[in-house]
Amino acid sequence: MRDASSILDMIMKIALDDENILAVCLNGSRADKMAFCDKYSDFDIIYVVRDIRNYTTNKSWFAQFGDILICQNPDILDGYDFTTNEKFTTLMQFKDGSRIDLTLVDELNLKHIEKSDEPQLVLLNKKNIPELKNIFSSDSYLVHLPSQDEFFHCTNEFWWLTLYVAKGLCRDEITYAKKYFEGYLRDLLLEMLSWKITLVYHEKITLGKHYRYIKRYLSDKQYQRFLDTFADNTIEDIWNKLLNICEYFHEIASFVSLSLMLKYDKNEALDIIRYLKELKTKVYQSQKD
Repeated sequence: MRDASSILDMIMKIALDDENILAVCLNGSRADKMAFCDKYSDFDIIYVVRDIRNYTTNKSWFAQFGDILICQNPDILDGYDFTTNEKFTTLMQFKDGSRIDLTLVDELNLKHIEKSDEPQLVLLNKKNIPELKNIFSSDSYLVHLPSQDEFFHCTNEFWWLTLYVAKGLCRDEITYAKKYFEGYLRDLLLEMLSWKITLVYHEKITLGKHYRYIKRYLSDKQYQRFLDTFADNTIEDIWNKLLNICEYFHEIASFVSLSLMLKYDKNEALDIIRYLKELKTKVYQSQKD
């Protein structure tokens, strides 16, 4: 795998050698002092160019960045019009393990840069384009404590959807149960857990995309509690982990509601946990009979 400095040197050399590349910006985690970076971190690069169509219609131009394993063009998937000067993004995974997410922006259409609030470092600005600015901090992934309505929605949705998981388990429909478990309950648990972490630390917390930094803020015991909510591919284990995630969510929700003086129907939560335990027992008893 190429090291970070050699990749950055290559990115800058391509820009310096091409008079139609007017500026280079580094975005994402590598531009964020608060983010964790390692050799697997992507290089999120913006090239501001003169007449973007000269690049978007020339597939061979991208080959100079390295030996590509696979690439993706999300704008093409969305029906990109190559006759326009809209931004164009190419996600490139290279065979050596490195990755560059390159976005081309036309100098006459800088709206995407102007609207962005992600961390950004301007590495090159040949024409002193005023819209290009360093952004050292971002609110994109900051945890914001909930209002009463937001807290109610999270708890109500969680307890309601546990019944969908249980229904799938009763029918022996693992895909259905897993969808609601990992697709919905997991996100609601993470949202509630992020609120608790923010309250415990008494400061603004950034947990990153998809809560990637959450382990940093949990004790070993609490992190194991969290891991114990992940189920394998058996009905029995999904039942057990469903009860685990319910009890863990209830514990965290109780803490958040008390800390923020928010209303929380604990009796409803306990009734649902009791109902799920009884339902599990009935299902296993009927199988034995």
